[in-house]
Amino acid sequence: ALAWRPWPPIYKPRPLLASMNIPVLRSVEAITPHGAMLFALTVYRDDYKLMPLTTAALTAGADDWRAELKEEAELASLRAELEKVPKGRIAVLPTDPGGPCARFAQRCGVLAAAEHLTPQQLVEPNRFVARRYPVALHLGGEHYPFSVHKTGDGADALLNYLASGGLIVCAGREPLPFCYGDDLRQPDGTPGPSLWPRLGLPMENKFEQPASGRTMRIEHIPSQRVLWNLPWQLAFPSAGDLRLRSINGDAAENRQLRYQPIYSVVDDLHNELGDVVASVEWRDGRLAGGRLLYVWSGLLQDPETATPLFQSVFRFVIEQARRAQ
Repeated sequence: ALAWRPWPPIYKPRPLLASMNIPVLRSVEAITPHGAMLFALTVYRDDYKLMPLTTAALTAGADDWRAELKEEAELASLRAELEKVPKGRIAVLPTDPGGPCARFAQRCGVLAAAEHLTPQQLVEPNRFVARRYPVALHLGGEHYPFSVHKTGDGADALLNYLASGGLIVCAGREPLPFCYGDDLRQPDGTPGPSLWPRLGLPMENKFEQPASGRTMRIEHIPSQRVLWNLPWQLAFPSAGDLRLRSINGDAAENRQLRYQPIYSVVDDLHNELGDVVASVEWRDGRLAGGRLLYVWSGLLQDPETATPLFQSVFRFVIEQARRAQ
């Protein structure tokens, strides 16, 4: 069982705890650790009042250790797959990256292998194109560089990237990526327009906080074929930034888009509140060939919920970068 977690995470050794029953009339003559350091040894007699608590703590610690081993094995698998992708084939957009998804990207090696674009590189002619960066990650907040050298050139660069066949993965630390366009020529000016209307995606502001007394669940769409090994249902987060920004799936389904919902929110009255994970591919128009994966930031705050989602998203990212070689 895992005794406790070292902090900060740069410390890798883990203290483990094991329990052994000693039969009556038997004694311990020696303890010889193999491949490990013996930190402490405690001898105690059973106290039937405390044993349920002790057993529960040992069981929880063993579950934590198994979960950590499973996560480390998944990270090692992702790193091995990432080694097959040439360095610099994944771009990180200049949207002030941070938050849980960015930390996972650092742990699995994607951040180190990616090229972190500056706003100037974003608008540089013939640089930010799918041929060079098959996948672009939005791991930041709600602001994006709308204007760098001239009005709207940042927004145009993002649209041109999609038109070149690129894939943008939105898994940031705030609910609505590309919401506020910054004019870098006037940093203190009024934010520019959202990018979503130009993308043609019906992104909706459902609420700032869930209504009192309402319960919600997040349901997996079994017909989706984009992300794998996901839980069939998730609990709606109870803490953190709960501003719900979701895609109206009914409005998104049109001839120009191939739209695949992955997780949807439903309340206890069976009201549908939109899709919080979804894949979009433009089939017609200016953005034909472009793709976007949207992951609502609220799903990324709970480690129990987020870990399988992170693993699936980054396996998808690495696979798409490899496939485009």
